[in-house]
Amino acid sequence: MSGISIITPYYCGEKYLSGLQRMVNNNVECLRNNKMDLPVQFIVVNDSPWEEIEEKPIYSSFEYTIVRYPENKGIHGARVAGLKKAKGDYILFLDQDDEITDNCLFHHFLNIGVADVDVGNAWIEQSDSKKTLLYNNSFQFKKISMLSVYAKSHNQIVSPGQCLIKAASIPDEWKKFEIQKNGSDDLMLWIIMLSRNAKFSIEKEPLYIHKYTGSNLSQDSLKIGQSSIEACDYLSLIEGINEAVIEDIRKSRTFDALWNNTRGIHKVVLLIKNADGIIVRAIWKLKSMICINELGRSVHATQGGLLMNSTSDQLKKLHETLIEILDYIVSICEANNIEYYLVGGSALGAYRHHGFIPWDDDLDIAMPRIDYEKFIEIMSTQSSKYYVQNQDNEPRYFLSFSKVRKEGTVFVEQYTEGIYQNNGVFVDVFPIDAIGEPQSRLFKVRYWLVRYLTHILKFNSCRSLFKKKEKKIVFFLDCLISCPSLIFSGKKLLCLIDKLRRNSDNAAAYWCVYNDGRILKRDIYYPPRKMKFGDRVYNVPNKIEAYLETFYGENYMQLPPENKRVTHLPVNLSLIHISEPTRPY
Repeated sequence: MSGISIITPYYCGEKYLSGLQRMVNNNVECLRNNKMDLPVQFIVVNDSPWEEIEEKPIYSSFEYTIVRYPENKGIHGARVAGLKKAKGDYILFLDQDDEITDNCLFHHFLNIGVADVDVGNAWIEQSDSKKTLLYNNSFQFKKISMLSVYAKSHNQIVSPGQCLIKAASIPDEWKKFEIQKNGSDDLMLWIIMLSRNAKFSIEKEPLYIHKYTGSNLSQDSLKIGQSSIEACDYLSLIEGINEAVIEDIRKSRTFDALWNNTRGIHKVVLLIKNADGIIVRAIWKLKSMICINELGRSVHATQGGLLMNSTSDQLKKLHETLIEILDYIVSICEANNIEYYLVGGSALGAYRHHGFIPWDDDLDIAMPRIDYEKFIEIMSTQSSKYYVQNQDNEPRYFLSFSKVRKEGTVFVEQYTEGIYQNNGVFVDVFPIDAIGEPQSRLFKVRYWLVRYLTHILKFNSCRSLFKKKEKKIVFFLDCLISCPSLIFSGKKLLCLIDKLRRNSDNAAAYWCVYNDGRILKRDIYYPPRKMKFGDRVYNVPNKIEAYLETFYGENYMQLPPENKRVTHLPVNLSLIHISEPTRPY
């Protein structure tokens, strides 16, 4: 089986070495735990020759190689020197101050297939230590393999540390022409490879953490601009590189280098000269913004470099906490004759796995509207470590269903970070609305109006997450598609949605959970059926096979491919009871 070589340029980085070795060792252990006997080589290229590096590795699980340079030659030269000593068929270029998750190599190796490069998603650390995802939707992933974007805009891969590269696919010209000024050797690599139709596979899992360095952006832009121009000089010597692409790189990087160092009328002149490139960038930016955030429920959750997968102790503890909350909810229901059902992925887990779907990190239940309101009322009178979160007690809550959360825990989802005050681990509780004939014109109008208003409510509640530069575009979109939000407050919108949904007749022929949009006959749900879930028994829809086929298709018993196994995306997770409550009283 082929091996992997990790190459790290070293420059006065003694404080990083032990952490780097630990990350490599953790990745080797992950490979072995998954029955992959894949040899790993860790190469450190010493680009500060006045320093000595300890040759004895901390761990024995990988081959440790030190390359000594007689003089400082820069990042590109160090990477090429590492390549000369690399034994692996696959290469990972990792900077000394960056991080990879413990299963980075495992996921890359599984995903790369026939591709030349496997690009993983990344966490980008901000100045306040918060982390944001680099890619959130299909258009952002599409741009990774678009040569024109690299030329006219900027590098779509923040660091080679995101990528597992086949050693045989690294161009000889990239090894030959070493860029002296740091910053653009990776741009040169991607330009050559994309120009030669190299295949890029995409791993949506965040496997890399780009650390915040606090460096001066203005100075960086000048240095990177100079480095990019040097890259262009070399690219012009390489056969098969379109001259128009090289010219676009020169123009766009010169603009970026000058922008932060230009003032007054000179800035206006600079804008006019580069109007064509700016328009193209704006279009790409708008497409990225408009494209739906697909990863809020499509990437395994990572916190502090720990991937929550089926073998994670943290995920097991989360499952235990969710069952604890569910048991409390069920005890309220049974004591007060309240009807409930496991729904969605929880129902699928009960039927297919007799418990949690192994990678799932939430629980969903639903109640007929009358029972739902009764449950909410009872919970409001309870004094316990479990509490209901909805629009009545959370000013910025934008969902038309409730969450039952556990006091003293933390589960912050990416799309709610900075919005909610209450962020404990939760079980979702959905109301099931009885409806009349679904084919009637009146119902269709009500149905789509509810869906539209719900979308607007969510859009406007999340506006605070947009960056300052995006505010004007967001306001324009708001005025264009969400006029009701300019008239009604969030709470009034929710009241209007509830009025449109309500039907007190639980005996109606059809039931609907508006959040998933499915309309099912009442007898698919009622009466509830008992089904084993772990070492407990809970209610599921009566005709659960028909229910699951409606939601997941006739092949619902088959496991989806790994990249389709969806979860929430917590940016902060704590299962240990903390002294201060997670919500105000």
